[in-house]
Amino acid sequence: MVQKHLNKSWPTKSRDTVKEVYNAICVRLGDTLHIPEDSVQALFNDMHLFPSKSQVSKMLQCARQCGRRNGATDYITFGEFCVFVREMQNQSPKQPRKTSLPKANNKCPNKCDVFLGGSCNPTTWRTDTAIPELQKYGISFYNPAASVLLFVIDSQTRSTVGMIEVAYLVASGRCVVVVAQPYKQGQSIMGEIITDREYRDLVDGQKGLLDLVKGKGVKIHTSLPTALQCTANILRNSTSGTSVEEQITYKLRKLREVYDSYGGEMKLYNVLEAYEKLTNKSLEINRLYNYLSPQNGNITNSTISFERFCALMAEFSTTNGCDMCTTDDNENSDRFVYDSETTDSDVLEWKKVMDRSRILLFVITGDTRSLTSMILAAHYMGLNKEVVLCIQSLPSEGCVISNETLSKNAIKDYNRARVYIADLARRKQVPVFENITEAVQCAIERCKGR
Repeated sequence: MVQKHLNKSWPTKSRDTVKEVYNAICVRLGDTLHIPEDSVQALFNDMHLFPSKSQVSKMLQCARQCGRRNGATDYITFGEFCVFVREMQNQSPKQPRKTSLPKANNKCPNKCDVFLGGSCNPTTWRTDTAIPELQKYGISFYNPAASVLLFVIDSQTRSTVGMIEVAYLVASGRCVVVVAQPYKQGQSIMGEIITDREYRDLVDGQKGLLDLVKGKGVKIHTSLPTALQCTANILRNSTSGTSVEEQITYKLRKLREVYDSYGGEMKLYNVLEAYEKLTNKSLEINRLYNYLSPQNGNITNSTISFERFCALMAEFSTTNGCDMCTTDDNENSDRFVYDSETTDSDVLEWKKVMDRSRILLFVITGDTRSLTSMILAAHYMGLNKEVVLCIQSLPSEGCVISNETLSKNAIKDYNRARVYIADLARRKQVPVFENITEAVQCAIERCKGR
């Protein structure tokens, strides 16, 4: 049984992938470590992943080869499926990656390599820096179906829509490179000096976003040139020139190659070495100890099977497909620091509660900026959590928040964010209300129906 084997040899304190896979298997197949080949496609669909029949066929063939089964069995193992789930999550949900790097073309009528998202007027980061640099590398840009989404969340604008979009895309598993620049007290936006209260709200929203995306393994850049170099590295080191099926199965073949390099006797400390080889990042042994079941006893000298190794690598690798984004964390250009007076965001504390909740009700009132709440709502919609929204627009005239009258530009920025997240919710079939009582009633009915 899966739970019995999990207690003996599998990570039971799962954060994301292993737990998701385990739950999906139990719902469809019951307690089993082996997934019948004819159930793989349906199991992917249960996890909101939709590979083609050809892709599934290639995965099954790859699993048989890497598992050394060579057609003698008609199943895929738990660990192998974990790897494929992670790679499918790393793929663009609508478009596969391009098979080659095309000549740079800023019109890019079809799909492109890099989408330039984030702050717009009055910023000129696209024309001044990003486009010339991408053209130098021969990388196409602009289209939202791109392989890599580059977002600049700068301090020259409120970036309300950009922050919400990044929260959603990262949670959805897209490959996102983020540049963020901190706000400053007393600075101006669109020629208007922001108040201390708005400064705090913007800081809380931005820091909350960065906490969320860093929790998904996404590095935060404060320098556009380093972010562009990271983007170029991702594309240069991706499996360009190969089919989508080969891209998905590449990781399992690579895991088999690394595992075999230890002569089939991989120990716990070998897992740490292998992880660094595969990701160019280090993994603390305490994380492995804390992650593995305490019922395993002394696991230091135990042998790690290939299946178990697959599950560990699927769980500890990043979720956004940007493993090659590994610039030096000690560079000053990539430190994101606010002054000491800035209060820490409560987002991570809220997140612990929300992660345990069945229904998430977000109320965006007409007398608050609600930037952090909108960012959190987008994040959980990206994770496909069950969300109910109540969204009220700010009044277009005479809008007062915390005894401060908002400018017309500020009202437009915060209302634009409300329109964006309402549209996103409708596309995700998330219920949206203007009346708080109706939204609460909807949440209650959904709780009763579970």
